[in-house]
Amino acid sequence: MSIASNKFVYTGLFFLVIFITGFWLSRRGAPYGALLFNLHKLIALAAGVILAMSVYRSHQAAPLTPLQLALVAATTLVFVALIVAGGLLSAHAGGSLRGISPAMLAAITQAHHLLPYLAALGAATTLTL
Repeated sequence: MSIASNKFVYTGLFFLVIFITGFWLSRRGAPYGALLFNLHKLIALAAGVILAMSVYRSHQAAPLTPLQLALVAATTLVFVALIVAGGLLSAHAGGSLRGISPAMLAAITQAHHLLPYLAALGAATTLTL
């Protein structure tokens, strides 16, 4: 298996585990189990690091085009928004985020449910280009 296909396989496996643990956490509801919750966060962090390393190595081998740089920036923004939304949801579930309106909580929840699909799409497209 080539290095390029390894990137796809590993990133795909990371996203699969992130989705599975995310669905599991969503179904269980708060309070979240510490092991599953931390596994979800750490694997998401690992996927982001591996994707960033892949982009960096690609950029070192040959400079990225403006389109590729724009895609990397968009994917990075989606990842950051996903991490922020997840952090806000976990803070709310832990009771440390009080006074948030139900409408805002619903918007954050919807964002955290939609953004993983955009992150996976962005990561796959970034790795492809």
